[in-house]
Amino acid sequence: MGVSTSYGRYAKEHLTNETKPDPWTDLANAIVAQAADEFRLLCRKAVKHGETMSDYEMSIVNGNIRDLEAFFRSDWGLMLSHGLAPVIWGKLKAEFDTDMESMRIRREKRLANRRGKR
Repeated sequence: MGVSTSYGRYAKEHLTNETKPDPWTDLANAIVAQAADEFRLLCRKAVKHGETMSDYEMSIVNGNIRDLEAFFRSDWGLMLSHGLAPVIWGKLKAEFDTDMESMRIRREKRLANRRGKR
């Protein structure tokens, strides 16, 4: 079983050879990495398919993104990330803010064109 991309990045940036995490630390890191991977997946889905998603589908994606943001802003997320949750969340948001904004603009134009054709 391979190591997730986010965990690998985290380990490379924050762990040294002398730091051998115990199983509980591995679990905490895996939870944070999974949350980061889920955020990336949701953002990619929204960017790639956002123009064709129904309002209902888009509201589900946005709700899941808000849930992940709440996790990274929570005391639980802060504890599991060893105090790095605000940094991780900031990096994740920076990765996709521009793409999400351009997708939103394209989607609004498409919906306006649809309304105009009726």
